[in-house]
Amino acid sequence: MVKRFLDFMRTPELRLEETHLDELLRETIDVARLQMDRAGVQLETSFADVPPLHIDRALLKQALLNLILNAIEAMPKGGRLTAALERRNDRAEIRISDTGKGIAPEHRTRIFQLFFTTRPGGSGIGLASAYRAVQLHDGDIDFESVVGQGTTFRIELPLAHTLEPALSRPKSAAGALTGIS
Repeated sequence: MVKRFLDFMRTPELRLEETHLDELLRETIDVARLQMDRAGVQLETSFADVPPLHIDRALLKQALLNLILNAIEAMPKGGRLTAALERRNDRAEIRISDTGKGIAPEHRTRIFQLFFTTRPGGSGIGLASAYRAVQLHDGDIDFESVVGQGTTFRIELPLAHTLEPALSRPKSAAGALTGIS
């Protein structure tokens, strides 16, 4: 726990690389497959075709794993975990949904706070880390939850933009005079 806290407090140097989110989601799900099987959790996936993003694979994978493992723990007697990927205009949207116990209304404002946990033995670092990882990628994370029905976490990340080579762009008159293209 001390190591996780120290890792959390250190500002990571992002190692951005072009990544297909559907592949990253599949890899992350595979890591959690044994826990899903033990808990009797059924998996559903829906991955739309989304262009690759420039992300820190390890950091985002850990954030997704935190969400998936929390979802599994919310369904100790089985349920359904849904992982979805869609394109929303210039953003990619990842949704991790469960049919678990849901998040009580009194906990919703604190859910991403460091050290906040409702789980005995929990560290309260997982969701705070996920929040931070998404923020470091200029993304957004939020959730919807209904007690007794489940929770859906939604991550939105900006799509990678391919830059036009400078030579292919026409110079404006003002740019030509100032040397700016």
